Amino acid sequence: GSDKQDALMERIFRKYFCEEKSLSREEVLMEAVEEAGLDKQAASQVLSDASAFKDDVALQKKKFARGVSGVPFFLFNGMEGVSGAQPPEVFASIFEELEQTSN
Repeated sequence: GSDKQDALMERIFRKYFCEEKSLSREEVLMEAVEEAGLDKQAASQVLSDASAFKDDVALQKKKFARGVSGVPFFLFNGMEGVSGAQPPEVFASIFEELEQTSN
């Protein structure tokens, strides 16, 4: 759950920023996994599987190609995109335009 994810990220940040350990070393990541109370065997399998994040990487590439560069990002009808926080007028304008094109 999110509690364990938070715990893992806390350990990873501490190892990198406070303990100056390299996160490219598997043993450092496995220490963080163990300290966070996660399954070491499952984590080791994910780290050793080159295709483990294939779908995630593909999704990130697709988002990048669409111009997603900020958070939040709003995509309307799979075409119109707005990145970052926007005033209500921007959304009103987009909704009006979408309504006109759908009629």
